[in-house]
Amino acid sequence: MNQHSNLSVPQPSAPHGSAPDSAPLDPKEQLEIQLWLERHCNQISQQINSQLLSCLSRDRPLHPEQQDMMAAELFQVVVNELRATLGNGVVAIALPWHDPDLRFQPASSSSGSETVFQVCHVAPPDSRRLSTDTPLLQGLRARLSPGETLLVQDLQQRQSDWQTAWQIKTSRGLVGWLIVAPTRLPDQAPMRQAWLDLIERVVQPCAIAISQIQLLQVECPHCRKLETRIRELEKINQLKSEFLANTSHEIRTPLNSMLGFVQLLHQSQSSELAAHRDYLNIILSSGQYLLALVNDILDLSKVEADRLDLQWETIHVPDLCHSLIALIAEKAHAKGLQLRISFDPSVTTFVADSLRLKQMLFNLLSNAVKFTPSGTVGLSVNLVGVFLHFTVWDTGAGMTKEQQVRLFRPYTQFPNEVVKTHEGTGLGLVVSQKLARLHGGRIEVHSELNQGSQFTLVLPLTPAVGDRQAPPEIPDTQT
Repeated sequence: MNQHSNLSVPQPSAPHGSAPDSAPLDPKEQLEIQLWLERHCNQISQQINSQLLSCLSRDRPLHPEQQDMMAAELFQVVVNELRATLGNGVVAIALPWHDPDLRFQPASSSSGSETVFQVCHVAPPDSRRLSTDTPLLQGLRARLSPGETLLVQDLQQRQSDWQTAWQIKTSRGLVGWLIVAPTRLPDQAPMRQAWLDLIERVVQPCAIAISQIQLLQVECPHCRKLETRIRELEKINQLKSEFLANTSHEIRTPLNSMLGFVQLLHQSQSSELAAHRDYLNIILSSGQYLLALVNDILDLSKVEADRLDLQWETIHVPDLCHSLIALIAEKAHAKGLQLRISFDPSVTTFVADSLRLKQMLFNLLSNAVKFTPSGTVGLSVNLVGVFLHFTVWDTGAGMTKEQQVRLFRPYTQFPNEVVKTHEGTGLGLVVSQKLARLHGGRIEVHSELNQGSQFTLVLPLTPAVGDRQAPPEIPDTQT
């Protein structure tokens, strides 16, 4: 409990029991009383809020018994802080009481609240000193022991210059009563009023805090169910990824064998096969397309299952880029597209996973060729600070801002006049973005409808393979 130091408020000397001083205070004394009120209201409210935050910051939902304990701790903080501030008397909280032996059923008062209450929280237990003040306060202090029961009419009594109890009410009804029975009241009427104002202003944050705890009691069972369901869904998603990874391997193995034999037949010079060369072309292209789909699904499932390991090696960047341009050259020339390639003179070698870097750039180049009906597709490589920028650009169809937002969502495809059919699974860019992040990088997009697109693979420079550490992760500024 915090130690409080009350402001010294001047009071005229008067014998105890004499009439309170009603002489007006000068402005300085009024200001001192107002400052005392504001300071202690803030201190007690902060203690209440601190206690509530410690309750609400738990990582896991609490059981009802734990939540009852939270409410009890909060009530004890309130009575301790208020008693320390007032400096004398007894401060207590009484809660609705139910007869455990069922000797009688507590009736309801006209206000709808329980008529029998039990004193549950008292501060301080050893400070109930009787004095010669009013019989009402004397009698009430004598009964403010933990476990004592009070009737609602005891709490509703009020003497001419002091209210003995205040209701603590939430949206769910009456929670309890805050009882303040001073040993000695201030002599000055303004200071007595400041005490009353302080108690009134303490009751409100106390009721709000109890409302929050009650809300936890209502919501926590639902939260626990949601947490259980989330764990189940995460396990299902993990099993799905493992299933896709295993199944994709099983599909790809026989498919590779079939494609290998088709390629041998396609390359054969036998006259008997010449007439069937068109059929072999169809089989070969269809098999390659199917293999690409399986590879995308396999890679995505591996990344999601955290089973994809990068194989770091030193790559000669110009050679890699020229080999990629050669791979897409046939399709590009078939559409009458021009291909452009440019390099920063300072870029020669780069440390990355060669296979995955080729995969990312090939996906970007293939998309550029696919969505460009005429014009140019290009690849440029530039060194920007400690990052290498691989930029694939085209003069094709471009995209709207709405399409760019959905671009890296799995299985997302956009209708396009250039590509009449929904070709592919919509996984190429998703896989490429995930592979870029595994490298510590990202893919940036800049595009306008009918103005072409520009995809930039940004990767951090890394040390040589022998002393390579994990690349620094860079912020995602995709637009």
